[in-house]
Amino acid sequence: MFSEYKEITVKNISYFISSIKNKTFKKDYISDKIYELYNAVYLQYEILKKKSKNLDFDDLLIKCLEIIEAPEILEKLRKEIRHILVDEYQDTNYIQHEIIKALSIDKNKNFVLDTL
Repeated sequence: MFSEYKEITVKNISYFISSIKNKTFKKDYISDKIYELYNAVYLQYEILKKKSKNLDFDDLLIKCLEIIEAPEILEKLRKEIRHILVDEYQDTNYIQHEIIKALSIDKNKNFVLDTL
């Protein structure tokens, strides 16, 4: 009866929340019941986080992207940052990729990124 709920772990719920925030979630891999449960946990998590005025790691990345997308901040950062080194780029998530992209494209939408 409860065998389908064996996949409900803190790790899986954490992964679900992170994948929602990073726009990488694919519903194909979980049942509707599990999705509804994970989503309920996610919504409650966001409510409790907001009440306690906390941010998680994904929120920090999202806020960072929001801040650097402000034209005056982005221009200042582009003047100050000469090089961006990304270790293990294949492990970057969507938000991290967008941060790197924002910092490495000039006003004319040209990449100013050198690769090794």
